[in-house]
Amino acid sequence: MILLLDNYDSFVHNVARYLRIAGKATRVIRSDEITADQCYQLQPEAIVLSPGPHRPEQAGCCLDVVRTLAGEIPILGICLGHQTIAAAYGGDVVVSPPVHAIASSIEHNSTGIFHGLPQLMAVGRYHSLCVDAATLPVSLDITATTTPADASTSIVMGISDHARCVHGVQFHPESLLTEHGHDLFRNFFGLVDRHHERARRVLGASVGTGRPVAWMSPSGYFQRQWAADVNKHSATVNDTNKPAPLPTLSIASPRTLPARSHQSTGEATQ
Repeated sequence: MILLLDNYDSFVHNVARYLRIAGKATRVIRSDEITADQCYQLQPEAIVLSPGPHRPEQAGCCLDVVRTLAGEIPILGICLGHQTIAAAYGGDVVVSPPVHAIASSIEHNSTGIFHGLPQLMAVGRYHSLCVDAATLPVSLDITATTTPADASTSIVMGISDHARCVHGVQFHPESLLTEHGHDLFRNFFGLVDRHHERARRVLGASVGTGRPVAWMSPSGYFQRQWAADVNKHSATVNDTNKPAPLPTLSIASPRTLPARSHQSTGEATQ
């Protein structure tokens, strides 16, 4: 089962339709009607963070989901969901020139969810916020950007933490303006399958099958790994709803950007 967290977006049922076309049973729940712990207890195969009209801090449980479950349950963020991933890792979400129902071409690195997809593919954009690329930690790769023809400065259109199977896209793959949207979802589910197979092989655990396993608890293995990743820093997130405070990812070293400025993307009101 795929858990689709709805951030009060008019496109959410189009996203659900694409997920079901990919052969995935999909459950849609409003992001402010469930907690990250309850998401975990549902044991979904993956979690999709929907687009929406607000900022990451207004996206219900989504920030908590990324901070708590990344590495345990694969995550795909779309538009606001993409920005939420960046914010959970410590990146900034900033105002960008508004684009609504606009098709833009993108460049990508042909890895992960973009594997096998053509360069300069058209994508549907609906946003007035974007991720500030200069604030992203080294654990998040920039996987796609706008092209010079579509923006005076490069805007981040894709991010990935490949090690934890966390991926975000600023555009709407379910939009009719987006080419190869179905292929992008299929690529994501291929990564999800490999993530779970690797976990079963390495840890001998039942992952994403509806049977909870101790090492996957929100306060368990991967949370300790995150703490180890940032153990030279002392910043924590205070959240009384979680079993233990989580280290923030914002303290990771900012990436060194290539010569062409990666400005960033964001989510907009819809």
